[in-house]
Amino acid sequence: MTTVVGIDSSTQSCKVVVVDERTGRTLAQASAPHPDGTSVDPAAWLAALRTAWRDAGVPDRGDVVGVAVAGQQHGMVAVDRHGEPVHDALLWNDVRSAAQAARMLAEHGTEWWMERVDMAPVPSMTLSKLAWLRENDPGAASRVERVMLPHDWLTLQLCGEFVTDRSDASGTGYFDAAHDQYRPELLQEYFGAVPQLPRVLAAGEAAGTLGEEWGCGSGVSWAPAPGTTPRPRWDWAWARARSRSPWGPRARCSRAVPNLHGTRAG
Repeated sequence: MTTVVGIDSSTQSCKVVVVDERTGRTLAQASAPHPDGTSVDPAAWLAALRTAWRDAGVPDRGDVVGVAVAGQQHGMVAVDRHGEPVHDALLWNDVRSAAQAARMLAEHGTEWWMERVDMAPVPSMTLSKLAWLRENDPGAASRVERVMLPHDWLTLQLCGEFVTDRSDASGTGYFDAAHDQYRPELLQEYFGAVPQLPRVLAAGEAAGTLGEEWGCGSGVSWAPAPGTTPRPRWDWAWARARSRSPWGPRARCSRAVPNLHGTRAG
């Protein structure tokens, strides 16, 4: 038997499900809660994943050939040069940046924003949250080296790669999906700097390898699903795997995954 593992890291909790690859039958599952609130220490997501991963028995399996991750979209995870968060992650449902979003819209208008990033400013977008951080905690803002979404941060912890997909990037407020490129001038205007941003993966491109500490053989690689189209608040994915090592399976796993903002796990 070969199995695939699904991870749903939502607003409320992290759920891990082990499924028979051939039949789709659920073999094991476990979940662990996330802290309440609209701002969270990202370390809590990793702790919950480790708990659910262990309780579902994944590290003890040698038949895992694929892993897929569903993660909440939007939000802001800003880290310093050591990779440490400079502030709690602001989630998609944190509206403290409503004033910044409103000012962005008033300054340029809806059409201007739609032409550049295909979305009008709202509090959930990363750019408005960065603007809030700059205005309300300039010391923390000055230490920001990298900015990513919650999903991207979890991928970084799992496989050490600083990557994202077009679906996640399309909700940041500084990615032009029509031309498949970031708009650094928007970060400069509203954050006062252009931090490092995750590389946007092409459809089907592998992103990295899951470390051996997670078990499941020698590692798991990640890539977005073919044909993924960017949609704010949603991104879809799947996972497949191939055995590439005499010591264990290497799995190919998608990065573009359903983001239901906590409705699928909790």
